[in-house]
Amino acid sequence: MKTKTLLTALAAPLAIGGAAQAQSDGQYIFHLTEQQNNSDSRRSVTIYDTTDLATPLFSIFVGFEGGTNFEEVGPVTVDPVNGDIYVIGFDSGTAGVDGGGDTDGDLDIYKIKTREAIAFWEGSIQGTDPRTTAVAASGPIPAGPNSGTDYVTFSNGAFQFSHSNQVALPGVVEKVGEVARGPAPNFFTQSVSFIDPENLILIDDSDGIEDTLGTGFPPENPAEDHKFRLFTQVDPGPGAADDVSGFNRGTTESWQSSDQGVLNLDVDAGTLLPVGHSEPESQAYYADSATGIRGVWTTEADGGGDDITFFELDGSNNVIGTRGGFALDDSSFAAGGDNLGSADNIFVNPFDGSVIVVESGLGDATGPGGSDPEPGVVVYPVLTYDDGLGGLDVDFDNAFRVDLTPVKDDPTTGGSAAGGLFLERGSWTTYDYINNEVYFFSPDPGGALAFGLDIHVLNLDTGVTTSFTDVDESVAMFLTDAFGDITGFVTILNGDANGDAIVDLLDFDVLAGNFGATGVGDSARSADFNADGNVDLLDFDLLAGNFGVSDVPATAGAVPEPASLALLALGGLAAMRRRRA
Repeated sequence: MKTKTLLTALAAPLAIGGAAQAQSDGQYIFHLTEQQNNSDSRRSVTIYDTTDLATPLFSIFVGFEGGTNFEEVGPVTVDPVNGDIYVIGFDSGTAGVDGGGDTDGDLDIYKIKTREAIAFWEGSIQGTDPRTTAVAASGPIPAGPNSGTDYVTFSNGAFQFSHSNQVALPGVVEKVGEVARGPAPNFFTQSVSFIDPENLILIDDSDGIEDTLGTGFPPENPAEDHKFRLFTQVDPGPGAADDVSGFNRGTTESWQSSDQGVLNLDVDAGTLLPVGHSEPESQAYYADSATGIRGVWTTEADGGGDDITFFELDGSNNVIGTRGGFALDDSSFAAGGDNLGSADNIFVNPFDGSVIVVESGLGDATGPGGSDPEPGVVVYPVLTYDDGLGGLDVDFDNAFRVDLTPVKDDPTTGGSAAGGLFLERGSWTTYDYINNEVYFFSPDPGGALAFGLDIHVLNLDTGVTTSFTDVDESVAMFLTDAFGDITGFVTILNGDANGDAIVDLLDFDVLAGNFGATGVGDSARSADFNADGNVDLLDFDLLAGNFGVSDVPATAGAVPEPASLALLALGGLAAMRRRRA
């Protein structure tokens, strides 16, 4: 549909209807709970509004397989435009097809429709007593460990666990694909990043680990050391039962998996050949607008500071090599140079490409705060992703570290470690790139609330830590990185169709090109900002209402559309809208 068609529609007489029903602009964080016991939000994703962390907005139950099988939910990633949350789950049932039409023993891809869930919550739940609302919507409140919680849990309609205040919301989460799992001995995949709605990249388990305990696992094979696997959406249809096509039973989409390279970050100093076993911790995808270079930053537990490496992708998302990296070295930020820091998590600022490393203070006796300080966040500016020699240039001279203000549990509350000194974990973190803040999630079993959660927010600009303790998420988090307790960040800006965090004429072009489309399944990417499946005047209203709004920090050097052109375009359209009344 061309712009002229949209102009014609705007000029036509229309009945004045209600305002578009859409989720509010803002930033949201979420926590995926792998636990299945002692929790109201078990095996669910819990959503928070960052402006009020005292109470979750709601949870979304990811789902079970048929019968009694359940998903070992693990890595998550987010579509930065739509806000869709992708969850990778390992179906740990017995090999075969279960009662739900799914093949056991593979990796399932779930998609949570975050925008739609927030819109429903704001239109039907917000401002009510969730317990009353839930009873009216889905029957009596089930008995549970914390059945008086004041948030609801959504699902497609099937609750294999009892959740307080259950509400059926069809379509809020769906299994969009299945791919075969490799022969790795571990149940849990490591990490996954969103590239685009048709491509996710995952660092899989290794095909072999060193058999130091006589467990009978396959011998170490460096050539198969932690694969990059590309998950790609293809035309709908059943796939073959192999490592490439996956299974795709009972889904509305079909995805395939392909091997795109291996980490092989442990090499022999003499021969430079791969040896040993890499231990990837986390990854973060980044596309550099200045150079066109795209790739994945990874952290790898290596001792002596851990390795931080950038793997470059080609146009088909193949891993084509590394552009360099560095070792996390505390000597730049703390006295003593003991270099004992551990890279627990990694993020990239999408506006300037700087690398954000969450570094654990465990064992770092010389770090700020004395022995065993709280984790720190180290920011590494990147001068360029293309230095002309096939590498990149990290600005180590201007790298800096910000420490989480010591927030160890108060010994008087019976903290979870001896003397109440429970260290916050750097692995349970997420990065709000709009406000330049890192969120730390921590279980507080010794707090005032059973299964309570503590959330600490570290502002990287000011160094200030703001803490929210005993948050009633009613969840018992695992105390090991091997399980799927993972956090993430979602930003929503109505009118932003291309994901550049600015509402401008580029977004209007997307709306104009799709105007009149129905059955839109890709939400904001098609300019369906109110997530009703149609691209129409309601979406135009949302775009026009936010026109000129930018979430890009001033320090990132955002360049808005020329004011005269923008005002001329939207001013004329607004006038045409007024004439219809």
